[in-house]
Formats: sequence, C-alpha cells, structure tokens
Amino acid sequence: PSFLIHAEDDNSVTIQNSKLFYTALVKHGVPAEMHTFPEGGHGFAMRDLEGKLAEWPELCRKWLKTEGFLP
Repeated sequence: PSFLIHAEDDNSVTIQNSKLFYTALVKHGVPAEMHTFPEGGHGFAMRDLEGKLAEWPELCRKWLKTEGFLP
C-alpha cells in the first residue's frame, strides 16, 4: 500500500512522477491514496506547515487506520 503527497510547485521532482506511480499502483490493484497540494515545494513534510499543507498528517493518519496499520 502507498500513501502519496506531492506539491504541484515541487521544483526537484515533477508531480508527474507521483501521478504515474499512483496510476501504476491502481492498475495493479495496490491500495493507494494520493493527495496533491498547489504549493509546498519539495520536502514540505520536514518543516512546520501552514494552511492546506497542514492537513496532510491527518490525511495520512486516517489512511493508515483504514489500511489497518493503526488501531
């Protein structure tokens, strides 16, 4: 299973990479969830978050629970 997050303004890795990976996962029946954000740059998960970006940890927690990784 894979949980993907990506910012559209990431200048290090194109968002297309995550979109292709997500499409391949779904095609092969692998549980996957992807969230994109208009802004955030690269590595936004490693710093204090504001606005819409601040939602990703909770989105991930819900996904982990749904997939059975968390009680």
